[in-house]
Amino acid sequence: MTAQAAQKLDMTMMFGFHAAFRRDLDRLAKASETPGASSASVQAGWLVFKTELDRHHHAEDDDLWPVAREGLASDPEGLAVLDAMEAEHSVIDPLIANVDAALEDPNSTAESKTKAVAEFRDALTKHLDHEEKDAIPLLDRSVTPEQWKEFSNKQRKKHGMGHAKVLFPWMLDGDIPEGRAVLGLLPPPLRLINNWFWVPAYKKTPRW
Repeated sequence: MTAQAAQKLDMTMMFGFHAAFRRDLDRLAKASETPGASSASVQAGWLVFKTELDRHHHAEDDDLWPVAREGLASDPEGLAVLDAMEAEHSVIDPLIANVDAALEDPNSTAESKTKAVAEFRDALTKHLDHEEKDAIPLLDRSVTPEQWKEFSNKQRKKHGMGHAKVLFPWMLDGDIPEGRAVLGLLPPPLRLINNWFWVPAYKKTPRW
Protein backbone atom coordinates (compact mmCIF):
# COMPACT_ATOMS: atom_id res chain seq x y z
CA MET A 1 0.00 0.00 0.00
CA THR A 2 1.39 3.40 -0.98
CA ALA A 3 1.62 6.35 1.39
CA GLN A 4 -1.08 8.10 -0.60
CA ALA A 5 -3.44 5.11 -0.58
CA ALA A 6 -3.10 4.83 3.20
CA GLN A 7 -4.45 8.35 3.74
CA LYS A 8 -8.04 8.95 4.83
CA LEU A 9 -7.87 12.55 3.63
CA ASP A 10 -7.55 13.13 -0.10
CA MET A 11 -3.87 13.98 -0.55
CA THR A 12 -3.97 14.03 -4.36
CA MET A 13 -2.96 17.69 -4.57
CA MET A 14 -0.25 17.31 -1.94
CA PHE A 15 1.39 14.42 -3.75
CA GLY A 16 0.89 16.18 -7.08
CA PHE A 17 2.86 19.17 -5.81
CA HIS A 18 5.62 16.98 -4.46
CA ALA A 19 5.97 15.01 -7.70
CA ALA A 20 6.13 18.22 -9.72
CA PHE A 21 8.78 19.65 -7.39
CA ARG A 22 10.91 16.51 -7.79
CA ARG A 23 10.49 16.63 -11.57
CA ASP A 24 11.63 20.26 -11.67
CA LEU A 25 14.55 19.54 -9.35
CA ASP A 26 15.77 17.04 -11.93
CA ARG A 27 15.32 19.57 -14.72
CA LEU A 28 17.05 22.29 -12.75
CA ALA A 29 20.00 20.03 -11.93
CA LYS A 30 20.36 19.04 -15.59
CA ALA A 31 20.14 22.67 -16.71
CA SER A 32 22.76 23.78 -14.18
CA GLU A 33 25.29 21.44 -15.76
CA THR A 34 24.94 22.96 -19.24
CA PRO A 35 26.37 26.19 -20.69
CA GLY A 36 22.83 27.57 -21.08
CA ALA A 37 22.04 27.45 -17.37
CA SER A 38 21.11 31.14 -17.38
CA SER A 39 19.04 31.00 -20.58
CA ALA A 40 15.58 32.51 -20.84
CA SER A 41 13.94 29.07 -20.99
CA VAL A 42 15.69 27.92 -17.82
CA GLN A 43 14.74 31.15 -16.08
CA ALA A 44 11.12 30.67 -17.16
CA GLY A 45 11.02 27.13 -15.80
CA TRP A 46 12.71 28.18 -12.58
CA LEU A 47 10.26 31.07 -12.09
CA VAL A 48 7.22 28.79 -12.13
CA PHE A 49 8.97 26.22 -9.94
CA LYS A 50 10.03 28.62 -7.20
CA THR A 51 6.68 30.46 -7.31
CA GLU A 52 4.71 27.26 -6.81
CA LEU A 53 7.09 26.11 -4.07
CA ASP A 54 6.75 29.42 -2.23
CA ARG A 55 2.94 29.30 -2.44
CA HIS A 56 2.91 25.69 -1.28
CA HIS A 57 5.10 26.36 1.74
CA HIS A 58 3.14 29.47 2.73
CA ALA A 59 -0.12 27.49 2.46
CA GLU A 60 1.30 24.95 4.88
CA ASP A 61 2.87 27.41 7.32
CA ASP A 62 0.00 29.91 7.33
CA ASP A 63 -3.09 27.76 6.89
CA LEU A 64 -2.43 24.02 7.35
CA TRP A 65 0.07 23.49 10.16
CA PRO A 66 -1.83 25.83 12.56
CA VAL A 67 -4.96 23.67 12.14
CA ALA A 68 -2.91 20.49 12.62
CA ARG A 69 -1.33 21.95 15.75
CA GLU A 70 -4.75 22.27 17.36
CA GLY A 71 -5.42 18.60 16.71
CA LEU A 72 -2.00 17.64 18.06
CA ALA A 73 -2.15 19.84 21.16
CA SER A 74 -1.54 16.87 23.47
CA ASP A 75 1.05 15.21 21.22
CA PRO A 76 4.52 16.74 21.75
CA GLU A 77 6.13 14.39 19.23
CA GLY A 78 3.64 15.39 16.57
CA LEU A 79 4.14 19.07 17.33
CA ALA A 80 7.89 18.57 17.05
CA VAL A 81 7.39 17.22 13.52
CA LEU A 82 5.46 20.36 12.55
CA ASP A 83 8.20 22.49 14.11
CA ALA A 84 10.69 20.63 11.91
CA MET A 85 8.59 21.28 8.80
CA GLU A 86 8.64 25.02 9.42
CA ALA A 87 12.34 24.99 10.27
CA GLU A 88 13.12 23.17 7.03
CA HIS A 89 11.13 25.75 5.08
CA SER A 90 13.29 28.48 6.62
CA VAL A 91 16.43 26.62 5.53
CA ILE A 92 15.16 26.23 1.96
CA ASP A 93 14.31 29.92 1.45
CA PRO A 94 17.93 31.21 1.41
CA LEU A 95 18.93 28.31 -0.83
CA ILE A 96 16.33 29.51 -3.36
CA ALA A 97 17.93 32.95 -3.17
CA ASN A 98 21.32 31.36 -3.84
CA VAL A 99 20.00 29.69 -6.99
CA ASP A 100 18.46 33.00 -8.06
CA ALA A 101 21.80 34.74 -7.66
CA ALA A 102 23.73 32.02 -9.47
CA LEU A 103 21.37 31.98 -12.44
CA GLU A 104 21.07 35.75 -12.72
CA ASP A 105 24.74 36.70 -12.29
CA PRO A 106 26.43 36.84 -15.72
CA ASN A 107 29.78 36.33 -13.98
CA SER A 108 28.64 33.26 -12.06
CA THR A 109 30.79 30.22 -12.86
CA ALA A 110 29.46 26.82 -13.88
CA GLU A 111 30.77 25.46 -10.57
CA SER A 112 28.88 28.05 -8.53
CA LYS A 113 25.64 27.33 -10.40
CA THR A 114 26.01 23.60 -9.93
CA LYS A 115 26.85 24.03 -6.23
CA ALA A 116 23.87 26.32 -5.54
CA VAL A 117 21.48 23.97 -7.32
CA ALA A 118 22.90 20.86 -5.62
CA GLU A 119 22.50 22.37 -2.14
CA PHE A 120 18.93 23.43 -2.88
CA ARG A 121 18.07 20.07 -4.43
CA ASP A 122 19.46 18.15 -1.49
CA ALA A 123 17.59 20.24 1.09
CA LEU A 124 14.26 20.18 -0.73
CA THR A 125 14.45 16.45 -1.49
CA LYS A 126 15.15 15.64 2.16
CA HIS A 127 12.29 17.93 3.22
CA LEU A 128 9.80 16.30 0.84
CA ASP A 129 10.84 12.85 2.01
CA HIS A 130 10.55 13.90 5.65
CA GLU A 131 7.14 15.47 5.12
CA GLU A 132 5.78 12.40 3.36
CA LYS A 133 7.18 10.03 5.97
CA ASP A 134 6.31 11.88 9.17
CA ALA A 135 4.10 14.95 8.63
CA ILE A 136 1.48 13.84 6.13
CA PRO A 137 0.47 10.78 8.19
CA LEU A 138 -0.16 13.12 11.15
CA LEU A 139 -2.81 14.99 9.20
CA ASP A 140 -5.23 12.07 9.29
CA ARG A 141 -5.51 12.29 13.06
CA SER A 142 -5.16 16.05 13.49
CA VAL A 143 -7.24 17.52 10.63
CA THR A 144 -10.87 16.64 10.00
CA PRO A 145 -12.22 16.17 6.46
CA GLU A 146 -14.19 19.38 6.93
CA GLN A 147 -11.05 21.29 7.91
CA TRP A 148 -9.15 19.79 5.00
CA LYS A 149 -11.89 20.89 2.61
CA GLU A 150 -11.87 24.36 4.15
CA PHE A 151 -8.08 24.55 3.73
CA SER A 152 -8.34 23.53 0.07
CA ASN A 153 -11.12 26.03 -0.62
CA LYS A 154 -9.13 28.78 1.07
CA GLN A 155 -6.18 28.17 -1.24
CA ARG A 156 -8.41 28.30 -4.31
CA LYS A 157 -9.96 31.58 -3.19
CA LYS A 158 -6.61 33.07 -2.21
CA HIS A 159 -4.96 32.50 -5.60
CA GLY A 160 -7.92 32.41 -7.98
CA MET A 161 -8.28 31.32 -11.58
CA GLY A 162 -5.16 33.22 -12.59
CA HIS A 163 -3.15 30.75 -10.57
CA ALA A 164 -5.12 27.70 -11.73
CA LYS A 165 -4.34 28.33 -15.40
CA VAL A 166 -0.63 27.97 -14.62
CA LEU A 167 -0.83 25.45 -11.78
CA PHE A 168 -2.57 22.65 -13.65
CA PRO A 169 -0.51 22.80 -16.87
CA TRP A 170 2.62 22.91 -14.69
CA MET A 171 1.56 19.82 -12.75
CA LEU A 172 0.74 18.02 -16.01
CA ASP A 173 4.02 18.97 -17.66
CA GLY A 174 6.01 15.81 -18.32
CA ASP A 175 2.97 13.57 -17.87
CA ILE A 176 3.77 12.46 -14.32
CA PRO A 177 1.18 10.06 -12.81
CA GLU A 178 0.50 12.33 -9.83
CA GLY A 179 -0.24 15.19 -12.23
CA ARG A 180 -2.79 13.12 -14.11
CA ALA A 181 -4.42 12.28 -10.78
CA VAL A 182 -4.72 15.99 -9.97
CA LEU A 183 -6.46 16.63 -13.27
CA GLY A 184 -9.12 14.16 -12.16
CA LEU A 185 -10.05 16.53 -9.32
CA LEU A 186 -11.25 19.16 -11.77
CA PRO A 187 -14.91 19.21 -12.83
CA PRO A 188 -15.35 18.28 -16.52
CA PRO A 189 -15.84 21.89 -17.76
CA LEU A 190 -12.56 23.00 -16.16
CA ARG A 191 -10.81 19.92 -17.55
CA LEU A 192 -11.87 21.01 -21.02
CA ILE A 193 -10.74 24.58 -20.38
CA ASN A 194 -7.41 23.25 -19.13
CA ASN A 195 -6.89 21.05 -22.19
CA TRP A 196 -8.09 23.54 -24.77
CA PHE A 197 -6.79 26.82 -23.40
CA TRP A 198 -4.55 26.64 -20.32
CA VAL A 199 -2.14 23.95 -21.54
CA PRO A 200 -1.65 25.47 -25.03
CA ALA A 201 -1.08 28.93 -23.50
CA TYR A 202 1.41 27.47 -21.00
CA LYS A 203 3.34 25.68 -23.74
CA LYS A 204 3.84 28.89 -25.71
CA THR A 205 6.65 29.80 -23.30
CA PRO A 206 9.68 27.49 -23.62
CA ARG A 207 10.76 26.18 -20.21
CA TRP A 208 13.88 24.30 -19.21
